[in-house]
Amino acid sequence: MVNIRKPLLIAAVLIAVVSGVGGCGRTGSRAADLSMAEQYPGPWNESFDLEITQALAANRIGGCGQYRFRRHYQTPGEAIVECTRDGNSWQAYLVFATTGKVMGPYAPDPTLR
Repeated sequence: MVNIRKPLLIAAVLIAVVSGVGGCGRTGSRAADLSMAEQYPGPWNESFDLEITQALAANRIGGCGQYRFRRHYQTPGEAIVECTRDGNSWQAYLVFATTGKVMGPYAPDPTLR
């Protein structure tokens, strides 16, 4: 006797994934539709932040004698951070303080001024 349950289960899972059940088939998200200024609302925070400082240090990010940051509107621990050595030239980083991950450097986004 042939067991057809397993092939039917596999087919059902494939159909669900292809059709987008559970959000798998979404083509966009709210965050993707927002500007940087909307994702990281101001004003800039220039106070000391231990988690950001630890993430920058753990990733050996130099040139951050001074930094400012804006937290993500929805994701705890995520922030856009701009660093400078001299107060004039800035570099941007995306910091995920909860995981310690840092992405960048990037040119600062002019819409965040």
